[in-house]
Amino acid sequence: MGQSLDNIKTSRKLTVEDFYLNEAIGFLIASNLILFALNYFIGKKLRRQHRKFKKLLDIVPCTISWVSSDLKYVAVNRRLAKMIGLPPKEFTGKSIGFRDGGDNEYLRFVRSVFESTEDQVNFEFTVETQQGPREILCIANKVDDGKEATIIGVDVTRQKQTERSLVASARFATLGEMAGAIGHEINNPLTLIVNDNEELRLMLEEKSFDREKAKELIARIDRTSMRISKIVKGLKSFARDGSNDPFDSVSTKTIIDESLELCSQKFKANAVELIVEDSVESMSFECQKIQIIQVLLNLLNNAFDAVKDSANPWVKLQVHGDAKTITFMVSDSGEGIPEDVQKKIFQPFFTTKEIGLGTGMGLSISKGIVEKHRGKISLDSKSKNTCFVITFPCKQQAKKAA
Repeated sequence: MGQSLDNIKTSRKLTVEDFYLNEAIGFLIASNLILFALNYFIGKKLRRQHRKFKKLLDIVPCTISWVSSDLKYVAVNRRLAKMIGLPPKEFTGKSIGFRDGGDNEYLRFVRSVFESTEDQVNFEFTVETQQGPREILCIANKVDDGKEATIIGVDVTRQKQTERSLVASARFATLGEMAGAIGHEINNPLTLIVNDNEELRLMLEEKSFDREKAKELIARIDRTSMRISKIVKGLKSFARDGSNDPFDSVSTKTIIDESLELCSQKFKANAVELIVEDSVESMSFECQKIQIIQVLLNLLNNAFDAVKDSANPWVKLQVHGDAKTITFMVSDSGEGIPEDVQKKIFQPFFTTKEIGLGTGMGLSISKGIVEKHRGKISLDSKSKNTCFVITFPCKQQAKKAA
């Protein structure tokens, strides 16, 4: 039944075509094996690179979140999750704001990112974390044709604390510079009160009491007391840290009146003419009042120091505005600032004053305050006199979370 191999005959001989077909099949098999090997090694390398990249994202000293235009978390890095106190997977697919209102300010920011026409949007707010409230600067970049955004958050709490300390130092330095003039401003009315009071006492000892004269003296004592009260109130207000105050609507008249309350006597005592031109005193703008007063006082004091020893010195404060902006201009009788100095005046610790007469922080801090209010401060290079121009928007965007 069986046949030996030797007796088996093939039905046909192998042709050249069969040979090339076999070669082609062999080549395809070899190619697939090579591709499989390449995919394996490339995939392994990609997986290794992915692990490295993920580890890098988890150890960078900033928070990273990926969000979608439907206001949901795509993913977050480990640092953000640790700051909030939840595992990273708890965020994936969840709507922003799922933490019982804990993300409300962040939700408003993300919504504004996708509503904005800009590819990059920056925002700063306070967030509650396991370590307490932290101030976070967020930088968002839209990707995938605006369908998603990558948001990097940097904890700037320490920098903000340092900034507030510098602002406070500059504020108290300004108070120190004004101390003599303010003392004189209070001492004069006090002397008037003492004199009027003594006159009243003498009148009471006389038989013929002049009631009308007494009423006049009492009214003058009341006015003078109110004057002292306003000065003291202004000092207390200015000495207080206003960097965390809400942005309230304040009239330009209030800003100017409270600023001049603290410095006008110095101008009078040194025969420096102080000119005020407020064409929009009924207009208001959203600001942190104490901070704006600090900026104006710094500019007014700088102008005073620059011209007080010159002939016919004057300092002018002008205010004008429109429906969208308010502009303050502080100019003086000086002939301007040299071009080489103009490039440095907003740098920290730069001053043209003698040693001991200036910290070199006034203009730098003023610039920071103005920019915090989304405004601009500049030196008017076209003016023949020294002239600083500050422009603020009438309306502010939300800056802080409670």
